[in-house]
Amino acid sequence: MKQYYYFMLVIGTLLSSCVRYQYVALTSEQPLNASNEFVTENDTLLIKYNFAGDNCPVTIHVYNKSAKPIYVDWKKSALIIEGRKYDYWQEVSHFDGSGSTTTQGSTPYAYTDIKGSAIKDERITFIPPRSYIESRRMNLQRDFFEKMPQSERKKANVPVNGGTISATKYEFTPEDTPLEFRSLVTISSTESFSQETYYESNFWVSEIVESDNSNLYNLAWVVQPQAKSSKYPPAAGNRFRLKGGASNDTAAQVLGTFLLIPVLIVLAKIASM
Repeated sequence: MKQYYYFMLVIGTLLSSCVRYQYVALTSEQPLNASNEFVTENDTLLIKYNFAGDNCPVTIHVYNKSAKPIYVDWKKSALIIEGRKYDYWQEVSHFDGSGSTTTQGSTPYAYTDIKGSAIKDERITFIPPRSYIESRRMNLQRDFFEKMPQSERKKANVPVNGGTISATKYEFTPEDTPLEFRSLVTISSTESFSQETYYESNFWVSEIVESDNSNLYNLAWVVQPQAKSSKYPPAAGNRFRLKGGASNDTAAQVLGTFLLIPVLIVLAKIASM
């Protein structure tokens, strides 16, 4: 019987391995700071882009360096992918609250008490002098990058906590990248936006590291050289993570195992006699 349970444990392990992970690096003409965030800066303000996290969250940090207020118009700011505009602001409300359900007696009667309020995201953000705002606007990439060119495929040993893992790495230029996008932020020194300034940044995917090893999914937490002493240092702002389905190799391995299941079950029962 022990052999039978061991066999089922092996099958469960194979099934859990039917997941791929991609760790994606972005590149831009904008310089990177110590946290690998993309930076645009002048005498008046500083804009930082951070994409760290799952599914490429677009987090925008705006610091007002001046002695006067500035304003960000999110309706006039947008993400542009292949010429299509995706607004950073939409005129919708979302509910912020909580609810509780109470059951009365032994009868199947219950009522729910919901408390909260409808909140609408502000279109115009006011930034006082020498202060900053940080806003996560959207998730850019939810789908796995598929059908990558085999000519760009390379085997790589990727450093993670405790050693290295085997992975497949793809490198791209702006000409053959699987994803390129622009971000436009509109800022003014007046609330009426009678004078507007537009700050545009370009980004593209320059590297994709892919593996069936789940340790790759934690790679974002070990890329900062200055934070090696910390178990969970800050994630790199120019990288994001994706979690997808089984690779062709892993799927074939699991399929082959399933085809052998009847034979293995018989052998396991014989061994337990």
